[in-house]
Amino acid sequence: MPVILHQEDESAWLAPSHDNDRSAIEALLRPYEDNGLEMFEVSRDVNVARTNDEHLIYPLNSQ
Repeated sequence: MPVILHQEDESAWLAPSHDNDRSAIEALLRPYEDNGLEMFEVSRDVNVARTNDEHLIYPLNSQ
């Protein structure tokens, strides 16, 4: 599963000093807050590897 970082943790996640410090990395793996993400339906074109167009990132009903 991908990690969703809190904005204040981004620089710590990228810090090279954490390369071998598992506990420092694990401290950044906190659940994302409820209602912290917005979900919307997108075109089925996202499942076609040869399709690489800006319309893929827009909600389906916004066109």
